[in-house]
Amino acid sequence: MLLTTLTLFVGVLGVRSAIADVAGGATTNSATRMRFVSTGDAHTCVILDDFTVRCFGLGSEGRLGSEATTNIGDSTANAVANSAAVGLGSRRTARAIAAGSAHTCALLDTGEVKCWGNGTYGRLGSGATANLGDAAGEMGDALAPVDLGTGRTATRIAVGAHHSCALLDDDTVKCWGRNDFGQLGYGDTVNRGDGPNEMGANLPIVSFPVGRTPRNIVAGANHTCALLDNAGVTCWGANDYGQLGQNSLINIGDGGTSATVANTTPIALGTGRTATALAAGDLHTCAILDNGSVKCWGSAGNGRLGTNDTVDIGDGIGPTVASSPAIDLGTGRTAVAVSAGAAHTCAVLDDATVKCWGNGADGRLGYGNANDRGDSASEMGDNLPAVNLGSGRTGFAIAAGAQHTCAVLDDASLKCWGSGSSGRRGSDSTSQAGRTAGTMGDALAVVAFGAGRTVSVSESTTTTTTTTTTTTSTTTTVAATTSTSTTSTTAAPTTTAAPTTTSAPASSGGGGGAPVAIPTTTSTAAPTTTTTVAPTTTAPSTTSSVVQTVRSLGVLILPAFESGSSQLNATQTTRLSRYATRLRTGDRVTCTAYQSGSPRFVSQLSLRRARSVCAYLGSQVPGLVVRPQTAVADVSAQVQRQDLMGLSPSALLRRVVVQATPGSP
Repeated sequence: MLLTTLTLFVGVLGVRSAIADVAGGATTNSATRMRFVSTGDAHTCVILDDFTVRCFGLGSEGRLGSEATTNIGDSTANAVANSAAVGLGSRRTARAIAAGSAHTCALLDTGEVKCWGNGTYGRLGSGATANLGDAAGEMGDALAPVDLGTGRTATRIAVGAHHSCALLDDDTVKCWGRNDFGQLGYGDTVNRGDGPNEMGANLPIVSFPVGRTPRNIVAGANHTCALLDNAGVTCWGANDYGQLGQNSLINIGDGGTSATVANTTPIALGTGRTATALAAGDLHTCAILDNGSVKCWGSAGNGRLGTNDTVDIGDGIGPTVASSPAIDLGTGRTAVAVSAGAAHTCAVLDDATVKCWGNGADGRLGYGNANDRGDSASEMGDNLPAVNLGSGRTGFAIAAGAQHTCAVLDDASLKCWGSGSSGRRGSDSTSQAGRTAGTMGDALAVVAFGAGRTVSVSESTTTTTTTTTTTTSTTTTVAATTSTSTTSTTAAPTTTAAPTTTSAPASSGGGGGAPVAIPTTTSTAAPTTTTTVAPTTTAPSTTSSVVQTVRSLGVLILPAFESGSSQLNATQTTRLSRYATRLRTGDRVTCTAYQSGSPRFVSQLSLRRARSVCAYLGSQVPGLVVRPQTAVADVSAQVQRQDLMGLSPSALLRRVVVQATPGSP
């Protein structure tokens, strides 16, 4: 059975950034970008800018959630623009969407998960096997959320061919559905969710190696992978091509051998390398590494691993994951998002271009032919062209399906290419695109959602206590901090003005939000120290302009400075240089250096560290508005900074957090 996987691979916790670095090397390269579009085997689902869900393509078994089985998007009579939003329940909106072979799951604004479509094997988590979403009265408030356990909510979701998983708010993972290969990770092959008393408290959690917790999950056709808190990667389930990356063909988690998720060593990615994002396809898995490179392992058929051959990686016969070279994306190019489909792979690169490789049938690679790419010498790197998305258009997010591919563009529009069967491209036809010359670029139509709607590229936070659906801003409250800052519009920060204590700029979602005003400090009095909550996270406004929505600059957390030093090391400057490529003249940047909360005073060393970081960024981007500041991390508080990737205060010590908001477009 083919599967189109989530491109999430998802990143570390819920930081709303496309380029955020976590201490220790983990980032959310693609987490935010990919949660709003997902391609299944024969359907596509997106979250729009009003945080409603639209699905189009094959309508059988209720996978579109339309309370019918009619295809959507295959003709003008069944146009996507005329389709209704998926009924999620009264005043409910979506934070993430995931499409599998014949079912779909959504993560709601409440943290609940709802699934619809084919119910066999229990993949919907309903305690039965009936299809849902294919008949009147089955969606909306009538569709019960998946029972994750008393008080439990989800922060991430992943959908495979016949199974579903959720990362919960207590950093545990639960999976349900088909389990014939151990893809649920419970050490057996018993399906879950297809009978009574199998969900909720009766659904076990996946056991990870001692001391490790998951930060994100992805699901392939019959395997599942987790990005761990130390930026390691663990996979379980089917392993017939080495897709678990363990240099063997032994399944993990099925009880047939002693191999369990808990006793499996994380995948060796190469000397000193860690992962920042994952993607799982039918028979292969990919990771963005901490240096921005990409490695894929498992089946190499059709060139889907991008190695210029068809030798499988990670199966114990061919190369190991550690010894295999990173994919050649082109001179100087790195990846910010990756998506693994049934037999092809696509990535959004650091220059906002899109490249695809692997099976080229139906035009799914977008190169105007049906040729495979990446399976023969000299097909990758600079020889692999960027997909033509249209005049002046660049890529923001990518989703590779079974036979089609969709991209969210820089203007928050959606374009899809490859097979158009059943309307999965949303073109209101069944025509292919990308297989013949002249069908890409400006000739490739934007999916029309009607009423000026575009794809969401920011996270929704909606009120749940009123009868309206007004989007509201929320602030994450954390341990008290003490901050000082200075502001400058030159490359190097000034030191003459006394610092003022303010909240740091809001961390924009993949969608942005209005820039935060940063006051200029003019007082010459001695610095004052006050206790504040900083930085804060504010939900992006849904009324932001497209320019601001797409130019989300995000958060970067530098590795810790050496004790007693304020000098940048090579690793720090490398990450700052990558971050600087996203900045422009007039953008506003704060550099917050964290220090110990005891004793509670502003350390000059911390301020020097903050100034070093801001000065370096200012030297890279003339005219940058920079503001160095310090903040006390209350290490005695048992709290995680949800606005900073869930890091504990103690994990922030000797680190500098960089946040940026766009200047005037």
